[in-house]
Amino acid sequence: MRSSYLTYGKKYQFRIRTDDLFDGVSYRYHFETDTGQWQTIAVPFDKCVPVFRGRILPDVEPVSPKDIQQVGFLISDKQAGAFHLEIQWIKAYR
Repeated sequence: MRSSYLTYGKKYQFRIRTDDLFDGVSYRYHFETDTGQWQTIAVPFDKCVPVFRGRILPDVEPVSPKDIQQVGFLISDKQAGAFHLEIQWIKAYR
C-alpha cells in the first residue's frame, strides 16, 4: 500500500484490520515523517505486524490484502505535543 503524506516530523503507525470489529487483531506498520515534507511511503503487507492492544501476536497469519476491511493511522510512542498528518492519497500496489 502506498500513501502520500504531509507531515510534521513525528512517528506514526499505519493500521490494517481484516474485520469490522472495534477491538481485536490489527496489523501495524511504523513509519517516521519529515517536518513539512510531502512523502510517499510504501507499506509492504508482509512487514505489517499482527498486534492486539500493542502486543505482538506471534501465531497470527500474515495479513491477506484481499481481507482488509479497515485502515487507520495512529500517532505512536506516546509522543507529546502538536501533530498533523495529511493524507493525500492511498492505493494498493504490487
